Amino acid sequence: MASLSGFKSSIDDIVAEGDRVAVRLTNSCVHSGTVFGVPPTNKRVTYTETTIWRVVDGRVTDRWCNSDTLSLLQQLGAVSLK
Repeated sequence: MASLSGFKSSIDDIVAEGDRVAVRLTNSCVHSGTVFGVPPTNKRVTYTETTIWRVVDGRVTDRWCNSDTLSLLQQLGAVSLK
């Protein structure tokens, strides 16, 4: 996403079984452009993500990803859970 710059990911866990590989990540980036209608704040934000890949014959054939978008929106000030 071009509106999130300085993107860095750190791997928290990797689990593989059969033809699936699951990775739990922590992402960190700077909110440098409009995201979900929120103008840039230039704040560093951090959120987690879990991705699962299906690997067949050494090639990724499928990918499923779940990001903690609620946490990201809270940090951007777009959502408040009070």
